[in-house]
Amino acid sequence: MDNKHGKIGEEAAASLITSCGGTVEDVTNNEDLQKLDIDFLACLNNINFTIECKYASIDGGADVFETIKNMNTKEPGWAYGTKADYVTIYKASIFQIHIIDVSALQSWLPTVEQHYKVYYGKTYSEFYKNQILYESKNVRIPYRDLISNNVLTNIFKYNTLKKFWLRVL
Repeated sequence: MDNKHGKIGEEAAASLITSCGGTVEDVTNNEDLQKLDIDFLACLNNINFTIECKYASIDGGADVFETIKNMNTKEPGWAYGTKADYVTIYKASIFQIHIIDVSALQSWLPTVEQHYKVYYGKTYSEFYKNQILYESKNVRIPYRDLISNNVLTNIFKYNTLKKFWLRVL
């Protein structure tokens, strides 16, 4: 299910970049780039950059950042572990893409993480549905805080009737 949702987020991000005249190369099958948590190599306005894509099924006025992937091993989550230039978060319920500046996130988040609500996500075994493989730690940060700290740099909304992306931030 996570992979299915991830692909929806990737398709939305690719659609946004190509609709703005850019190009996207899907590198999800490149093991070296996957270790760096990078989904796409992209180019827009002659600027090359890398993207990690995320999917969120609901929206509650905040974005959620995985700070620890596995609570048992303390492996860093994507918020600290990605080497991408940007993370896109596709908000399916409101047809929005949020663009997160990774360098701004990774320098700001450690200083404020403890001030936000924590959620623990569970990853279950594919074969034994009730067996929890590990728990992740996630923090929920309101948009206003992300925007005022230059972490959430752009928001695009998809107009489902006219079939195009519109920048709203």
